Amino acid sequence: MYSGISKLVSMFRDYNSFSVTPESEREALIDLEFISRIRVGQKVNVRFRFLQNDGFVTSISRTFWNIDNKDNTLSFCDSTIRKTFNIIKLAEADMTNYPELSSDYKAAFSKVRRIIKLLCKASQGLENLQVTYTGYDRFISQLSHVVGEINSEIEPRLQRFFPEGDQEEPLSPDVAPSTPQSNNSQQYGNNPPRLLIPPPAQ
Repeated sequence: MYSGISKLVSMFRDYNSFSVTPESEREALIDLEFISRIRVGQKVNVRFRFLQNDGFVTSISRTFWNIDNKDNTLSFCDSTIRKTFNIIKLAEADMTNYPELSSDYKAAFSKVRRIIKLLCKASQGLENLQVTYTGYDRFISQLSHVVGEINSEIEPRLQRFFPEGDQEEPLSPDVAPSTPQSNNSQQYGNNPPRLLIPPPAQ
């Protein structure tokens, strides 16, 4: 009985996770951009979406006025990343409905490229949070897991969506496309993206 209920809940979550509206997509990508802007020494106020420099005043503020904590930060970051994965999958599904040279296919293709680049930047934001929260080992490990999931989603897509590689700053040999022989490189020109996949935090 319990197993059956669990499966139904799982199916509902999977279905619901792909119910992306234009507005929810826009909000998710704005939040992803926000995460990418996190610098070392900054904490996230999730409710009002602003960054606070770590210190005594911020600690007091987060305790009594702009109440927030690292658990909210983790939940916000993880949720945003997962929403973004869903947007990528929906865009890839859209691509299967159109010829490769159509404007709709190119729009979906460009969307995935843009999101992958944002995810790479967001990974750096998450790693900056790890530095800020030095000493909170479990929190750091949880963020490392999120970064690992980002890399797992990105790496299989690099050759397809970035066949030209990254001439501004080469991709890591572990994730760089090995054979730039795709029609996509002809469709989208030779302007290389600045694509950085951060290594796992030490």
